[in-house]
Amino acid sequence: MNKRGFFLIIALVFTINFIDFVQADVVINEIMYNQPGQEEDLEYIELYNSGDTDVDVSGWTLSNAVNFQFSKGTILYRDNYLIVAKSPGKLEENLVFK
Repeated sequence: MNKRGFFLIIALVFTINFIDFVQADVVINEIMYNQPGQEEDLEYIELYNSGDTDVDVSGWTLSNAVNFQFSKGTILYRDNYLIVAKSPGKLEENLVFK
């Protein structure tokens, strides 16, 4: 193997490892909708970052049944949750989060 081929392999390995390193592990963890006896204002979607790094979700969108775009500077910290609610104030009044 010549020197150029060696450096191409090293660059490829580095690129694959780097892509794996920056991969976001954000998942939809919970969806609360249409629960009998509750108002629509108490519906929410909970996201969870199961990764080892904080994730900047600025500009990410939820669409179709819910239309929401995260504002600039929104960070989902590692091993933390983020809730998107139709009426955050009303949800906070009715549910206890710890």
